[in-house]
Amino acid sequence: MTSCISIRGLVMHFRGCDALNGIDLDVPCGSVFALLGENGAGKTTLIRILTGFLRPSAGSCTVCGLDPATDALEIRRRVGYVSDSPALYDWMKVGEIGWFASSFFDDAFLDRYRELIVRYE
Repeated sequence: MTSCISIRGLVMHFRGCDALNGIDLDVPCGSVFALLGENGAGKTTLIRILTGFLRPSAGSCTVCGLDPATDALEIRRRVGYVSDSPALYDWMKVGEIGWFASSFFDDAFLDRYRELIVRYE
């Protein structure tokens, strides 16, 4: 089976800390995958490398056959990520969240969002 994520010998050194030390991992295409671990285990560092926000100290990885070092934007378009912390402001109301999010989408988004608010109120 083809791997959607392939990691070989991935290492990430920060000053005085080895965040990742020789990770090897294959995630099959079409599978559901969760990255679990204690605080400081390197989960966020690994995600940042896989999405091209960080470059590893050593090793290689691909996501959907793409190299995060050269294809980061395309990877970010294709990959979904759910954080354990909320990405929206607690003080926002549902309508305000739609208005805020509409800046990331085409003009039809806000109209459709408003329709759904009315439908599910």
